[in-house]
Amino acid sequence: MTRKPLRPLARIFSARNAGENPDLIEHVNRRERIEMQHERILRKTQRRLFMMGGIFVISFGVIGMRMTALAVSEPIEPKARATAAQILASRADILDRNNRVLATNIDTHSLYAHPRQIIDPEGTSPAIGGNISRHQC
Repeated sequence: MTRKPLRPLARIFSARNAGENPDLIEHVNRRERIEMQHERILRKTQRRLFMMGGIFVISFGVIGMRMTALAVSEPIEPKARATAAQILASRADILDRNNRVLATNIDTHSLYAHPRQIIDPEGTSPAIGGNISRHQC
């Protein structure tokens, strides 16, 4: 960009010959230069604003389309990825201070009780959720 001088000699000489004030030429040229800078800054700012607006519109459009696609599709239960090593969940044995087993896990298919061997059937019945009474013994 070529810069225009604030006090061009040709215009100053012609203004002096015409009896005008040559300082007015400098003021006019300064004002034009400042206006051009403001216009350039304004165009640059407008371009940035339009780009940011476009980015926001595109971003929210993508989010809206994704939400619409999720709302329209059938819900699917997510499936966990199985690993090669199977995790066995079991409780540890309960031991006494001599390392004797007090309680352990046993895999069973059913649980039953011998009513004649239960010492307190009325006290045991609510704990196991059954109806054991003295007359069933």
